[in-house]
Amino acid sequence: MNQPQFVRNTHNSSFIAYDSKPSKKPVALTVNGEPVQERLHPDVFINEYMSIQVKEVKDGEGTVNVVFDAKTAVTGSDKKMKYDFGANLRADSPLVGLARQAQQQSRPVYIGIETRRRWKSKDGEVIPYTTPIHVLRGCKDGPQSSGNSNETGNNCSKVLAVIGFADEPETTLVSDEARSNPYKWANVRDNQDGDLPPQGTVIPSGPEGQPVGGFIVASAAPAAAAGTSPEILEKLESLTKMVAHLQRSSSSGGGSKPWNERTADGSINPSSYAVSQVRHTRQDAARLVAEVAPQGSTGPQMRGWESDLTTALLWIADCVQERVTGVCDRMAKAHTEAGGWVAHVVEFEEPFTADMLTDAEAKRTWAKTVRDAAAERYMEAVTMTQSKLDSQAGVAPQNSPSEPREEDNAPQQEAPAQDAEVMLSDDAQAREMWDGLIETIGMAQYVEQLNPVLEAQFGTYLSAQISAADMRAALSEWMANPQDFRSLAEQKYREKQQAAQPQGQAA
Repeated sequence: MNQPQFVRNTHNSSFIAYDSKPSKKPVALTVNGEPVQERLHPDVFINEYMSIQVKEVKDGEGTVNVVFDAKTAVTGSDKKMKYDFGANLRADSPLVGLARQAQQQSRPVYIGIETRRRWKSKDGEVIPYTTPIHVLRGCKDGPQSSGNSNETGNNCSKVLAVIGFADEPETTLVSDEARSNPYKWANVRDNQDGDLPPQGTVIPSGPEGQPVGGFIVASAAPAAAAGTSPEILEKLESLTKMVAHLQRSSSSGGGSKPWNERTADGSINPSSYAVSQVRHTRQDAARLVAEVAPQGSTGPQMRGWESDLTTALLWIADCVQERVTGVCDRMAKAHTEAGGWVAHVVEFEEPFTADMLTDAEAKRTWAKTVRDAAAERYMEAVTMTQSKLDSQAGVAPQNSPSEPREEDNAPQQEAPAQDAEVMLSDDAQAREMWDGLIETIGMAQYVEQLNPVLEAQFGTYLSAQISAADMRAALSEWMANPQDFRSLAEQKYREKQQAAQPQGQAA
């Protein structure tokens, strides 16, 4: 029989896979509200790294611990991982030889590490098959949140499931110690939250309805016994997920109606206003790049610069809309208006220059300057409009920003209680900006992991204790380069984890 080909991932990732072998004995479960006794395939946690170097190969009694040099991991950003980590192998595993060779030659390797439950914890307690792996790892906010190294070490073991030289993707060694089947990882790499099991399987609940870490075959579900085929069960499960996805969408109607963000099947509506917004912005970006690109620039270079500038211009318009309206919504006419003011500032005040094609820092500074100016011009237009409408309605106009108020020249008095410093918890617009940044960096499900960076910046992560003005100032910097902020947040989170468990390893 031909050996199957292992398919490597294309980027670093983590996801939930499952033990190839079910539990030896049936487990008490619930499916579709009905109690069942079935053998469960427990879940495991997988980490894949595209390129990292072996730091050390430690020999033990019949086992080997392979330690990886965190700072050599290719992460896709300028920020590097900080804390080394390792995984085990049997001493006679063929993967050990490759690991030693990689260490001796300082050659980067591709790796996949499997974290799976122990039979008994180090405390001597039997670990149930049903307990989700992220709970055993000490994750407080779902499978993709960071684990606790002490809890992971107590409840789990780590095995080096796959390894191969990073520059030889056609050759990857797969360990027979892996409980999951690495050859089938490609089918579950999207299963990041443990809610997308393989086809033909069902994720049950516990007897009391509690979450379970594992799956049973669909044919074992009560509905199947009543005459429902596994194929129908799969379709029902798919429909259930689709409906849930549509319910989470703010506008989920289908068709090609541009006022709907998504079509009826939950996919992005390609004719939505939001997509059109990108096209209009791309046109502006293409024009700006064409004006400053050096002679002899190739087509791929031009397209790359256009894409980068499109992203920057959209980000500026997002920020401008948020500052003026309090929200960011690319489906709204206000976003088109914000983009118009951005274009105005770029054309008449802050031109895009050739050095910004390759100098990221110059482009970042330019983007922040354009953002501030465009927001000011947009707000001025709103104020002018309000003054005109108020005068037509017989309402006394509000003070112009350039006109001093009477109280500005009045003697200084002790500020009344209601004029105390505004905190973040009371500033809806600042909170909206913060929420927007969280969404941008993909941390909406792991907000608590941002607490350490807030503590480092403000001394606290509590919104009632953070000055709104200070938060706005920080957001101005963070939103200029969201990925740099995410890297900073990851660094502060790891530092706090390390300080809390100085003897442990990251889960």
